[in-house]
Amino acid sequence: MSLTFCEQLIASATARPGKIAMTRLGATGSESTTFGSMLGQIRSIAWRLEKEGINFGDRVALMGENHPQWAMIYLGILYRGAVVVPLDPAGIVETLSAFVENSEAKRAFMHTARSINFVPYATARANQFNSRFRRHRSRAG
Repeated sequence: MSLTFCEQLIASATARPGKIAMTRLGATGSESTTFGSMLGQIRSIAWRLEKEGINFGDRVALMGENHPQWAMIYLGILYRGAVVVPLDPAGIVETLSAFVENSEAKRAFMHTARSINFVPYATARANQFNSRFRRHRSRAG
């Protein structure tokens, strides 16, 4: 029987918790994360999603710069059993908002300089969508 990606990750982290999983090279040096630490962060993200009502198959948007934290959030979403909706931080705000709306993402992780511009726009679009949805439900019910 083959293991899922998350099962393989857990097995690998359990077998070598002190080994380096990833290293980020920066202008001021390097920053390493062990498999044990990485798994702890992934589980923490999955737990947070569970507490926020994210269930198996729900969609979660993710927009961020190229950084190890992005990978851990991505894996935390998968660990929870949710579907990742990756967003390009260089994308056009209107296009990104349409992706979020059309994907029906229930939550979003955003960490970029551009998210300051995107979040108010996406919030306005989400409010419009919710308003249309409520009107549609009241007519149907």
